Amino acid sequence: MKQVTNNAFPKPQPSISLCMIVKNEANLLPACLESVARSVDEIILVDTGSTDETIPIAERFGAAVIRHPWNNHFAEARNAALERASGSWILFLDADERLYEYELEQLRSYAQLTQPEGFFLQVWNHSSNNPAEDTIVRNPIIRMFRNRPEHRFTGRIHEQITTSITTHNPEAIFHMTNVIIHHYGYLKEQVVSKDKVHRNTSLLTDALAEDPHNPFIQFNLAVEHMRSGNISAALDLLLQASEQLNARTSYYHLVLKYIILCHIQLQKWSEAITVCNEGISQYPEYTDLREQKAACLRLTGRPEQAVTVLLEALRFGPPPAHFHSETGTGTYLTCYALGQSYEALSDDLQAIQWYTQALEHHPNWLLPLQRVVRLFKCAKEPEGLARYIVQFLARYSDLNIQSIQELLVAEGCFEALHRPSLREMLPSSLQTSVLSMIEEYCTGNRTTAFQQLNIFRRTEDSADSSAVAIVLQQWADSRLAELEATPPYGRLLRSTRLALPFLVLGGLS
Repeated sequence: MKQVTNNAFPKPQPSISLCMIVKNEANLLPACLESVARSVDEIILVDTGSTDETIPIAERFGAAVIRHPWNNHFAEARNAALERASGSWILFLDADERLYEYELEQLRSYAQLTQPEGFFLQVWNHSSNNPAEDTIVRNPIIRMFRNRPEHRFTGRIHEQITTSITTHNPEAIFHMTNVIIHHYGYLKEQVVSKDKVHRNTSLLTDALAEDPHNPFIQFNLAVEHMRSGNISAALDLLLQASEQLNARTSYYHLVLKYIILCHIQLQKWSEAITVCNEGISQYPEYTDLREQKAACLRLTGRPEQAVTVLLEALRFGPPPAHFHSETGTGTYLTCYALGQSYEALSDDLQAIQWYTQALEHHPNWLLPLQRVVRLFKCAKEPEGLARYIVQFLARYSDLNIQSIQELLVAEGCFEALHRPSLREMLPSSLQTSVLSMIEEYCTGNRTTAFQQLNIFRRTEDSADSSAVAIVLQQWADSRLAELEATPPYGRLLRSTRLALPFLVLGGLS
């Protein structure tokens, strides 16, 4: 008889338990579970008192639901899920987060590794559901770790697992990944509906009372103060935290970044630049700090120095994955900042070139296109603007032409819209109304043309700001026409026109 060895049997595949805590998440939970349910081995969901359809929704996805009282302690609720989890690995998400198939396949591969105790995943905090408006803040966080009895969360809020892991295993290895979790919890409507700032501030204040010298709590409470506009209180806490930390602390770079932001908000420019320089010396690859320094230089009338720093930022490119950063840092955000700096130097050609570079990285981001349009408008070059827009639309055929059309109308670029090359690209559904407005303007009836802008207003909220912006633009354009040849008034009015707020219309921000 042939002897069968143990090697003939396949090794069991590591399993992943998804653990969540929820309360009244019926609106968000289906999309979260739909994104991940087929790729994990079990779902453990701790419900802390839902009164909506959260529990039935979870059960439809096969989740094991644990009803647990809410005691103002996130770690306690997280640990209730760990007690039930049977997988080799714990993956934890919130209802306002999504993981897509490619990321889940990567996680399965990482679960095969034998050395790491946990994995950093890249949490992308989205600011909007509209790609043209979205600013994404990237934050690397431990979100998957080995399921061991000694691994338990700590912390009333912003609960941590690494403290428990490293306490029991000081030599524990953590692996940095590029796996993305898309987080939508800080969209404006989510923050308002759940009163997150008040909730977080209350819990963090209680936590700080229990542990008054904890730098991590000080840091997180400072972040909530920044969200609520209490910048001085935030700065005090950040400075207290920084005194207890050093460059080896995983979040120290972010403490420095927020200290700089507070100094900028308080217009303490020299202090901000000093911290920028200190941070750059410790973290030369952290491009965000160079962009902050350049902003300080530009805002204090030193755009030439800002250009030098921004070109350095471009050479470094996006910061490595272990840094907290905004997507676009080292690419389109840096290019946009270079455009702003060249505007401050009155070098329109260079400004347009850098705004164009920003658009090449992110064609759906309309802010640099707004700057380009305004520069052409103030330079009185409707033909050049028309050519630019035609080439831009031809290069990126999937763009929202209606939004770009609204931008041109909002800026009063009727002469450019009147050019045949651009008129041919207008959406047929809007062409009649748009052309009517353009004809009114180009034949001298500007009052009627501006009145017709009302057809582009999409919400009542934008009506007042739209009317104010239109009046300002009419005034600035008329005065520019009268005084542009009379220095210094022409230059002053031009800079005023460039600085006017943008009109909020339709898909524009």
